[in-house]
Amino acid sequence: LRLAVETELAQPRPDPSTALHEVLEETDRLERTINDLLLLARGTAERGPTELQVVVREANDRWHGQFAVAGRPLRLRTSHGQSLEAHASPAALGQILDVLLDNALRHGAGVVHLVLRPGSGGGAVIAVEDEGPGIAGDPEAVFSTAAQGGHGLGLPLAAALADAEGARLRLAQRGPGPVFELVLH
Repeated sequence: LRLAVETELAQPRPDPSTALHEVLEETDRLERTINDLLLLARGTAERGPTELQVVVREANDRWHGQFAVAGRPLRLRTSHGQSLEAHASPAALGQILDVLLDNALRHGAGVVHLVLRPGSGGGAVIAVEDEGPGIAGDPEAVFSTAAQGGHGLGLPLAAALADAEGARLRLAQRGPGPVFELVLH
């Protein structure tokens, strides 16, 4: 919201309604996020089976515009012709992907790939990959609230959501070109 308003103030367009529509769309997205998190906190969120192609397409649709504004491509790759499902809440999966894509946008570089593929022992893996420098230090520390010092709580919260859904969030490759994977059984 801040970015849209600041950009409009710095470089006003002839028709301010365009910026207002963008702000309303972002407000709607934030409202959905808050509602999803409340449902998850209350334990009333719908749980699978969830078609994962739908979850990753929706995440791609939510984030594609923000990556485009930043001049960075977001590319979606899925296993064509193969339906992948998980017994998990679509709201929780969406929140986890939002954290990973937000981190890739803020801290990564270059092209970002959102990848859905079958898991090695069954299940599925959703990966977010970028071309940035990667993660320095202990790779498990990115998932610890103690290591964050009150900042950057997105990954620890996403990992907790994954655990609650019977999944695992891991840093599969530190970098360069870091890869975060959500492993669903």
